[in-house]
Amino acid sequence: MEDKVRSWLRQNLLDAEEAQRTWRLRCIQAEAELRALQAEVPGKDSADDQSEDMSGAVDTVLAANGQQEGQQSDSDAQVLLGQVLGLEKHCAELQPWKAKSLDETSRLQAEAEVLQAKLKEQSCLLKLARSEARVTAEKAQKISGLRAAAKAVHDEKCGELAHQVHEFLLSAGLRPSFEGELLSLKHAEAEMRRIDASVSKLEADSMEATRQRELLRMRREEMRGIRWGCIDTRAQCAREVAYLRQISKSRQATLTRLQGEVLRSDFRGAKKRKQMEDQIGACNTELADALSRADAAGDKLRKVKFQHGKQLQKVRLEHGSLQAEVDDHLNYAEASEEEFASLRQQELDLEGSEQRHLTNEQALEVAARSLGEELSRLEEAALDQEDQRLAVLDGLWPLQDESRALRLTAVSLREQGQADSQAALEAQSATEQLETDMAAERGQWATQAHELTVFKELEDQVQEARERRDASLAERAKLDESLKLLQQGSDRQLSDLREIQRRSLQLKAVHDDLLKALPSSNARGREAIQAALDQVLGRARKKADALLNYLEAGPGPAKRASTGGAAVGDTQLSASSLSKTGSSSSSSSTVAAVASELQQQLMQKAEHDLGVELSNCKAVLVAEQQRFIAESQRRAQELQGLRAERRQLQEERSQSRQEVELSSLGNASELEDLQKNMLDLDREAALSAEAVAA
Repeated sequence: MEDKVRSWLRQNLLDAEEAQRTWRLRCIQAEAELRALQAEVPGKDSADDQSEDMSGAVDTVLAANGQQEGQQSDSDAQVLLGQVLGLEKHCAELQPWKAKSLDETSRLQAEAEVLQAKLKEQSCLLKLARSEARVTAEKAQKISGLRAAAKAVHDEKCGELAHQVHEFLLSAGLRPSFEGELLSLKHAEAEMRRIDASVSKLEADSMEATRQRELLRMRREEMRGIRWGCIDTRAQCAREVAYLRQISKSRQATLTRLQGEVLRSDFRGAKKRKQMEDQIGACNTELADALSRADAAGDKLRKVKFQHGKQLQKVRLEHGSLQAEVDDHLNYAEASEEEFASLRQQELDLEGSEQRHLTNEQALEVAARSLGEELSRLEEAALDQEDQRLAVLDGLWPLQDESRALRLTAVSLREQGQADSQAALEAQSATEQLETDMAAERGQWATQAHELTVFKELEDQVQEARERRDASLAERAKLDESLKLLQQGSDRQLSDLREIQRRSLQLKAVHDDLLKALPSSNARGREAIQAALDQVLGRARKKADALLNYLEAGPGPAKRASTGGAAVGDTQLSASSLSKTGSSSSSSSTVAAVASELQQQLMQKAEHDLGVELSNCKAVLVAEQQRFIAESQRRAQELQGLRAERRQLQEERSQSRQEVELSSLGNASELEDLQKNMLDLDREAALSAEAVAA
């Protein structure tokens, strides 16, 4: 069929293309003629103009010729106009035909697609019909085999009974006449036909019962398939719930482990910070001792200067000679060298203390770097765990931990910055005091170059201290940038959590739609199954009642009538035979009696077999009905369980939604606090930078 449709469509398309090609050729030909006429007309017009210009110089014959040419040009224009109008008419006729052909081709293509889809459906239905025909053929073969076996058994039993009758007659010494044999055979054939009719009717009823049983089995298989599908969906839901619970437990365990690691790192950081604070306090005490010693040395130097001045005045007053002054000056130079040696020793002590302070600062920087690395490692672990979070409650704990860690790091950085700024201010004040002292000493002892080199070294050390302070400020800026990056990461986590919430709501909506669709479909299926069962059971009940009525009431009188008719026929035959011969009457009466007894035995046996088969059918029908009732009850219980699970899931969803809202509010408040802390840190950093710049 598909090939025929395709060939028909191909032929129509070819015809349409051929017609379009012919119309196109005609259009091209008409256009060429029109162009040729347009090319010829201007020459004729120019000739007319020239003839009109030269009309004054020619005679009347040329004027007549010009009039004839004008008439010819008018006729050519009329012909051209007619051709153009015909061409336009043909074009106007071509357009609707072309549109119609396009519509027909599109319609034919649509019909071809529809026919192709129908062909696929018909092929699928054909496959199903073939499979069903194969199944029915197998069942028919089985039933025909059973029927042939039953017929063979029946024929064998009839042959055995006939053989027994013949042996019984032979043993009785009776030799029936030919007419008696014909009559008994006729009665036997009539009874056999009646038995065959009843057997065929029973076979038809049994076939109908088997068909109904097959329908019931098919419906049972469908119900089993639906039941197994529901069981599979329920098991899948249970597996998914167990998997989600396992995931939530594992995530909770990882979160608790990460919280423990964060607490341990906080404890170690606090411990290290306390040790560093103790070291800084010791360094500050040492620096204060060094400053006090420097102050004492300065006091001693001033006292020495004052004493030297007094002694110099006394010497000048007592001795007016220059040699005494030189000696005093040399003595004072030696004393000053000793004092400078002591001051140099103090400076070395100060440098050692400053070196210790620098080592402590480096240790603090290393500890801060290790803490930063550990913090980055924890952040990476939190980011790795972030991809596995599906529930909103599981996703909020890392944010709280990170905000707490950020708060602790911000506090530690603030304290460290305050300590650094205080140490820098103290070092700056100490250096300023030393610079003032050194300036005074430089003014007094400008002649000593060694002290100038020492002062230059001190200035270099001060410059290095300033560079270290600038490096610490740069490190602080880097830490601020890392805090900003952490803030951006927390924002990304919030967006991911919102996306997870949206997807969970979509999944919930789909699950609700599925749960709403399940009960209605099950109710309709249950109603259809009940209607089919009632219909099938009603038909079976009616047929069983009809069969019982037929077996109990109908066949008995007929059989009795048949036996009575046979007896009457036998008596008539015996009477006729008595009129002829006495021996023939006695033999015919005995044959009729034996035949009637055999017929009664056969009918009783058939009635017994039919009663047994009917009781078996009744038992099977009752068992099937009870099983279907039990299946419907179990199905109702399963539906109740599914509805209870749906209500439980709805309650859990409402609880999870409330928890998500609470957690989102808490997270928003914590983020606001963190932003405020960041603003405070930025403000303090700006103030400290301004102070350092000042």
